[in-house]
Amino acid sequence: MKSFTLTLSFFLIACSQLTAQYLNSPAFLKPEKDFENIWSTVIHSDSLSTSTLIWIKKEVKAHRHAKHTEQVYVLEGSADMKIDSEMISIVSGDLIFIPKNVIHSLKVTSGEPLKVISFQSPQFLGKDRIFVKEKR
Repeated sequence: MKSFTLTLSFFLIACSQLTAQYLNSPAFLKPEKDFENIWSTVIHSDSLSTSTLIWIKKEVKAHRHAKHTEQVYVLEGSADMKIDSEMISIVSGDLIFIPKNVIHSLKVTSGEPLKVISFQSPQFLGKDRIFVKEKR
């Protein structure tokens, strides 16, 4: 019985150290206050990556990231997104890959704000957003 108790104790301690972080569905998260165009909140960050929940009412100006790759998963809404010179329409359920140094922008086309999760790697501290003039 003593060995069973020790084994069970070891197992429970080990499992408690191996648990991943869990976020309730982002569908239930809302901006903390009213906002003019963009509201974001970091939902996880470490040295390897940053995950940010973002709401966009109008647009995201053309920019690039010199040191970061980005993946964007669309939760709600729709937009026309320009990646490099290609224009695409994005909707709920779409996953977009943006390599570092690629210029990207978007304009919301839905009546509701676009809601996305942005995954950036490595950790994004908000300093690697280089705005550029878009070519017409």
